[in-house]
Amino acid sequence: GKRSKPLWDTSITLTPNELSLDETFYREEWERIIQPNGITSFAEYMKTSRVGRGIRLSRKDRKLVWPVFEDYRLLLNENNIREADDAMRDAGTLIRGKGNVLPYRAVIVDEAQDMSKQAFELIREMVSGGQQKNDIFIVGDAHQRIYRHKIVLGRCGINIKGRSKKLKINYRTTEENRRWATCLLEGLVYKR
Repeated sequence: GKRSKPLWDTSITLTPNELSLDETFYREEWERIIQPNGITSFAEYMKTSRVGRGIRLSRKDRKLVWPVFEDYRLLLNENNIREADDAMRDAGTLIRGKGNVLPYRAVIVDEAQDMSKQAFELIREMVSGGQQKNDIFIVGDAHQRIYRHKIVLGRCGINIKGRSKKLKINYRTTEENRRWATCLLEGLVYKR
């Protein structure tokens, strides 16, 4: 946001010259690797898979780029600024620390395709007792995913094994629109 941009601009000055990586690389590394995985230390960064990032980094390279992220997190903390993922992680920690204090017996999630790992972990913490049968109902459309990568719900404490269903009837689109869209997509391959 507006408040964190100057902090990012300060941290990006720590970019090592020996690697010819632009600012976009650092921002995307933060948004796709550091934040989604809740990385707060170099040791965690070293252990985390970067599959799909397109740019390979050796151990030495990771050590060179890490100060940018470390400085940015330090500046966020010093200025009492939380990005959404950090705020959700903090809220989950608070709920866990206080025990089952929230009055919710179930949570319904719609438009789940764009939610982060931290959002699902927070939702898991919100329901008293955790892992009760049918305590979380999630609906999303992977075809509409815009912002995030695929989330594995089991890694967020949400067990859907043997309990998920693929909905096959669309009540939101007229048959006429469906036929028109299907004609446009004929012969194209969709990858998940």
